[in-house]
Amino acid sequence: MKTLSIRMFCALLCLGVIACGAVRAEETPPTDDFTPLLGKNWYGLYLQGKKAGYSSEELTRTQDGAYVANEDAHFRITMSGAKQDLGVHSTRTYSADGTMLSIASQVDDPRGTSEFNAQINGDSMLLSSKVSGETKTSTLPKPRESLKDAVKCAQWVKG
Repeated sequence: MKTLSIRMFCALLCLGVIACGAVRAEETPPTDDFTPLLGKNWYGLYLQGKKAGYSSEELTRTQDGAYVANEDAHFRITMSGAKQDLGVHSTRTYSADGTMLSIASQVDDPRGTSEFNAQINGDSMLLSSKVSGETKTSTLPKPRESLKDAVKCAQWVKG
């Protein structure tokens, strides 16, 4: 039961990462220069005041001018006396003007890997999820998230 709770926590975390941009998003795509924010930032992850793992955020730019934001989190927790490794990886792709194009997320826990993939098409987002071997597809409204939302942490770190 506790493993299922961890799996659900990770899945909800992943979905929260996918959806959170819509809550705090800018209405229009950015036109800022994000070149100073390119690169990788590392963070410690703490649970109940103790270091439980690490995370990183990396922003790169492709040859065609698109931006790719990668987020990785790895942590170890103890449940019922057993140490469990958990990982969350997310890749978001944005056009050169900062408009979101796609999201790919993966959650690794003791029960396996869950995958979430989203493609933005017009005003909608096609979300495909694979959890415990079961694949589901749904169409949702296009998130209002832009590149400007994705780089907020990097802006804080780099000043």
